[in-house]
This record gives sequence, C-alpha cells and structure tokens, in this order.
Amino acid sequence: MVGRPIAGCLADEGEEERTGGMTDGQLLECFVSRRDGAAFAALVQRHAPMVWGACCRILRNHHDAEDAFQATFLVLARRAASVTPREMVAGWLFGVARQTSLKARGTIVRNRIRDREVARRVEQTDPIENGWNDLEPLIDEELSRLPDRFRAVVVLCDLEGKTRKEAARQLGVPEGTVAGWLARARTILADRLTRRGVALSGATLAALMPQSVASASESVLASTSQAAVLYSAGPGAIPGVISPEVAGLAGKVTGMMAVSKLKIAAAALVSVALLGGIAGLTVSSEAQIQQAVSDPVIRAAVEPASHEEALAITSRTAGFKNLQKIGLTFHNYHDVFGQFPPAVLNGPDGKTPYSWRVELLPFLISPEKIQGNIGRAEYNELIAGCGYDVSQPWDSSKNRGMLEKIPAIYHHPNDKPDSVAAAFYAVVGSGTTFDPGEVAKYTDIKGWPASTLMVVESRSQEPWTKPIDIAYSKSATVPRFGGFTENGFLVLSADGAVHFVSDAVSPENLRAFLSKDTTDTFRIMGIPYRY
Repeated sequence: MVGRPIAGCLADEGEEERTGGMTDGQLLECFVSRRDGAAFAALVQRHAPMVWGACCRILRNHHDAEDAFQATFLVLARRAASVTPREMVAGWLFGVARQTSLKARGTIVRNRIRDREVARRVEQTDPIENGWNDLEPLIDEELSRLPDRFRAVVVLCDLEGKTRKEAARQLGVPEGTVAGWLARARTILADRLTRRGVALSGATLAALMPQSVASASESVLASTSQAAVLYSAGPGAIPGVISPEVAGLAGKVTGMMAVSKLKIAAAALVSVALLGGIAGLTVSSEAQIQQAVSDPVIRAAVEPASHEEALAITSRTAGFKNLQKIGLTFHNYHDVFGQFPPAVLNGPDGKTPYSWRVELLPFLISPEKIQGNIGRAEYNELIAGCGYDVSQPWDSSKNRGMLEKIPAIYHHPNDKPDSVAAAFYAVVGSGTTFDPGEVAKYTDIKGWPASTLMVVESRSQEPWTKPIDIAYSKSATVPRFGGFTENGFLVLSADGAVHFVSDAVSPENLRAFLSKDTTDTFRIMGIPYRY
C-alpha cells in the first residue's frame, strides 16, 4: 500500500505537526518500512530548497532544473533502502541531485546538437539568477567528494542553514562532534579549492555557501511527493502523474546506480575466484601471484573504471568503517593538540616508546574526559585509565594484558576473531605524513592532505600495542601493502577520507601518494589527483 498516512510511526495530530518533530532518519525509516506518504512528503518539503539549489547551479534553465528536482526525489523513493545510515539522507540527496542534473545536462547538450529548436527554447527562457558565478561548479564538485559525514554537516549547516544543535539532532551525534566535523569539512574544502586556484579560508567559504531560500513551486512539491511514492512501487505506476522526461531521467540515474552495484558485485566474484585459484596452489611464488593479479581480464574487473566506482568499492570493502573511524579519531586528536600524534611516542622518561594506537585510546574509550586545554601529564593519566602504562615497555607484564583488549577499530573484519594484531599501520619515513624529523600538522602537508597517504591496511601481524609501523624510504622498493582485501588495499589519506587502491597501481604513483610534497604528482583512480 502506498501513499497512506504515517500510521504506527506518528501520533494522530495534524500531518505537519506529526512530521515536524521527527528526524530525517526516522522519516526515511518510516517510508522504507511502511511506504508512508506523509513521511516522504515531509522529507521533500524539508530538503526541497537545498535540492532545488543544487539542480539550478548546474541547469540554469527553470524547466530543466524542475525536471532534475523531481527526478532526484523519484530516485530517493526507489533507492531509499540503500541510504545508510538513514540520518545521512540530506548529504545523499545533494549527491543524487548533482548526479541527476549532470545527467540531464548531458542529454540537453546532445539534444541541442540534433535539434536547434531546443537551443532557441533555452535562449528564450529566463535563466535562473544565481550569485555563485564561476565558483559554484568547483565548490559543488568538491562538496560532492567529501566523506559522507563531512558532506552531511556542510549540507545541513551551510546549505540548509541549520544550527549545529539542529544538525546534531538530525545526525544523532553530539553537538561537539558536528562542530568538529564542520570545521574539518570547511578546511578540507578550502584546501582543495586552493589547489584548484581558488584561495579561500574555511570561514570565507562558509560565508559564500548559498542558503537556498527559493524552491520549486508548491504544486511541484505536491506532485513530486505523490509521484515518488507511486514510483517506489515501479515506474509503470506513474503515467499521467509526472512527465515522461522526468520518469526517464530518474530511470537513467537509478539504472546507473544499479550498474555500479553490479560492477562491484562482479569485482567481488572475481576476487573470490582469484582467491580460490591462489589458495589452491600448494606452493605459490611471488611471480605467480603477480601474474594472476596483473591478468588483463582480472584487472579489467578489479581496477575501478571511474572515481565513482572507486568510491563505491571503497565503501563496501571490509575494514572501511574501521579505517574511517581511525581517520576521525586522528582529526579529533588534532583538534585538541594542534597536530597528529607521531607514529611512535616516548613515555615520561623520554626513552620508553609506545604506539600512536595507544596514544589515541582516550579518544576511543573516554572522549568525554578530554578537554581542549588538557596537559600531557593529565592525558597520560587518561591513557593509564584505559589500562596502559606509558612509563613501561609495551611488552611488560602489565601492558601485555592490554593485547586481549584490542579496540575493534584496530582489528580487521577479515582477520581471525581472536587476533591481537593491528590491521592498520602508519607509513613512516622522510617526506611522509609521519616524517620522524617533523611534527605532523594538517597545515604542513603541502602536497594536499586529500592526496597524501597517512595510514594503510596491512597484514603485518604485529601486536597492536607494539610501537612499530611500516618503514618507507624514497630510495628503496615501495613496501607491499594489503593482505586483507583481494586485488587491493584500503588507505587513509590525511584529510580523513578512506580509499581503495588497486594492486595494479604503479610504484611511481604509489610513491608520489606517500609523499607530502606537492611536486610529486600522480593519478590514482578514486583519489584526488596531484598534478
């Protein structure tokens, strides 16, 4: 049944009052589980200005923007169950609105070539006024490439004008977390735009973000909500409710998403086949394994064909969420101490080494006890409260008891359940983020944080508390990473984003990715190029 009130999810007050108090996640869950039309209409009403603005900044024609706007919500209706976590629907809608508008623009350009009347119609139609001018495509593009949590807070706070308290409620996280995410997101955006020739501070960028006050007409909002709920049951359910052009556009975007999912599934199947082939060898030489990985048929399946496909593979790879949380913890640490932790630190005696994985423990176990002006001695007490004594060696009788208490984010889902080995390691060496001779500060990474490797997935099988990582030298062979993910490995870049890197990556590109020097250029699919 479609289009009915939100029975069972809401009380019996008026519709607007009933939906107004629910978060995005609650509304979306009601629609996914019950196909409640009022819940979907509330989402359309709530995010219409933001979606309308995203469409208008790509499609300067009112009618074209209206088509993309409606198609965006049709896609949400069909793909609602795939939005996870549900609370991130605002950021998801921004990405789909942009993807839909770009698809529509491509169709319009092709039509103009075939039919000059289309060009005349576009010229005669009043363009949509907009103040972003040349900045808008760059900002929108970089915003769409932010990690989900960062994009979500920018969309909610900077595009939709919500307060941090309101955004925190929508996302289901503390207000302080929203503040940290927002500050980091603005910094990343400013850094990426500076790389592209637009020098803006995070504060200036926030001021430039357009908080859309205009939206589609009320009649369009109503017809969009009605059509979307019907469309969720199948494209054949909406004849006469919405134009064939809008339905066709929504179908194309939904199909693109499905194809991307199939490609990922195909890559997974090839991975399983490759794993079985290699595991079946009683003796496997390095050359044999390399030959299997570099086979042209297999490479065609496992190497991402586009940035979008690379991002999709990344988000579905085991270990992604763990490494993502490690990245967030690194940045929370940076917000407090003004730098990332060194790969290896020393205890109070200046001689006893311990790992960055230990240093981050208070942020994982007792973050509520961390104050912005916390001193070193006080912070060491917090580490002790987590069970580790930084004044003793990692393998002392006291500290060895911590091995069994490995935090979940340091353990890989594909490792043995009882393993106490770390799955993620810093890459340490001259010129890297963790250069032993330098303090690791975000602003000092001149090769752009988004394009600089920080932590890598590796089956090195070292105890997680052991102060050891992966050594790297420009003059030596690039270390072999991975071991958990077939045909590639996950990495964390210095901006907090997680990426999948294919085993087929060239040593030259990987070496440049390890460097924080802007003169070291590379092209790796799914990672912002440095050129």
